[in-house]
Amino acid sequence: MTQSDVTQPTSGQASDGGTIGRNEPIIQPQFRTIDGLSIRYAESEDPGRGAHALLLSPWPESLYAFEPTWARLAEHAHLVAVDLPGFGHSERRDALMSPRAMGEFIVRLADEFELEQPHVVGHDIATSASLFAAALQPGRFRSLVVGSGGAAVPLQLGVVLKELVEAPDLEPYRRTDGRQFVTRAMGRIERVPSDIAREDYLSSYEGTRFAESMRYVRNFPTDLPVLGERLPSIRTPVLIIAGRRDPLVPLVNAEFLQEKLPASKLAVLDAGHYTWEEASDEYAAIVTGWWGGGYAVVGHLAGDLNEKNGATHPVTTDVQQTEVAVLAGGCFWGVEDILREVPGVIDTEAGYTGGWLENPTYEDTHDSQSGHAEAVRVTFDPAVLSFEELLDRWFFRLHDPTTLNRQGNDIGTQYRSAIFPQTEEQQAIAERVIARVAASGRWKRSVTTSIEPAATWYSAEEYHQDYLRKHPGGYTCHYLRD
Repeated sequence: MTQSDVTQPTSGQASDGGTIGRNEPIIQPQFRTIDGLSIRYAESEDPGRGAHALLLSPWPESLYAFEPTWARLAEHAHLVAVDLPGFGHSERRDALMSPRAMGEFIVRLADEFELEQPHVVGHDIATSASLFAAALQPGRFRSLVVGSGGAAVPLQLGVVLKELVEAPDLEPYRRTDGRQFVTRAMGRIERVPSDIAREDYLSSYEGTRFAESMRYVRNFPTDLPVLGERLPSIRTPVLIIAGRRDPLVPLVNAEFLQEKLPASKLAVLDAGHYTWEEASDEYAAIVTGWWGGGYAVVGHLAGDLNEKNGATHPVTTDVQQTEVAVLAGGCFWGVEDILREVPGVIDTEAGYTGGWLENPTYEDTHDSQSGHAEAVRVTFDPAVLSFEELLDRWFFRLHDPTTLNRQGNDIGTQYRSAIFPQTEEQQAIAERVIARVAASGRWKRSVTTSIEPAATWYSAEEYHQDYLRKHPGGYTCHYLRD
């Protein structure tokens, strides 16, 4: 693969948690008047996949909560992120500060932005509002992604949130600058937000804005029982994402939703309350996998079983666990193109790893200038596809592991065959599979595949992602060998 094979767009870069990306969309907030209120939002370009997503800010954060996942999500759908009224930097109307009323406003948002059957992503306070919206307008939304929000009846909330819900009145909170409450909340985030996001969270609730935003959760005791009665009527597919260690909204809330909703899937991440930030890579992989077809599978299962059983039985799926593999086998265009279609693979991303240069570009990796390999990060469901099977049946068939620093016409250390184990278990499996391949007699020359320590992952430029899907018939030297 040479630079002449691609058209290079203008450069740009953004940080995605532990992942450093290139040419990624940047959140650029704007304001729009909707129903007489000044509403802040941000919008991505449409990637042309025929999907829209309405992202609703959690509390006490803002639309910048999606900063760590924005670039990944924007590859799969046209995004519109919104600060709901009274949250973030959007204007408040007291009549909207309840889950039921906010649900009606979410429908209004989808109409205002002319989003045809969008996916809705609503965590924290937006969980209950999103579910009310789906109940109010059946078929209006393609799917919901919710979680980390109060839902169980009777209420099951952590101590801190329970105190806010049950406080006798708001006056003591009005006397304290809301920035103090947000500072305490950010102390519970297991991943440090960017400086821009942090300051945005603080300014969103300064003065009395935090105290006034409490009006919403103080309506939980009246609105959540009503929602609980409506959950069985919601036919929209729902993905519930919850943190195993959530101190604010215990896991029982997610389990309550999974039990009550007719078409749902529960994914429990190794995180606290803020899954979208604390486990951003895994979160993005799960959400994009859901948008890519997971929602339709759950919806069809629900439709088939409910038709058979008189539309009275909820259909739920097991908790989804994910695993990540990082593999290098030559030009990442061809490697990604094959691995993307493997059953059990949820998400793939082309990138650079294993070198010494920070923030490498495509040009930096050539002529062995950076030490990095062109690699593919694969997120997969280990219940469907094991790491050993991924290596044995796919990785060692799609490339020639005996040509040192070369695949086809591509020559250089960036095209080396390498495995970057993410766990000790993957290390042991990689050693075992390499030994088995070397002894199999399948190859006439010695296997040169190296096992290298897991290192910082740098996302490749956007034009490299899904390259052969964008350019059918483009260059590749990869194919599956018998």
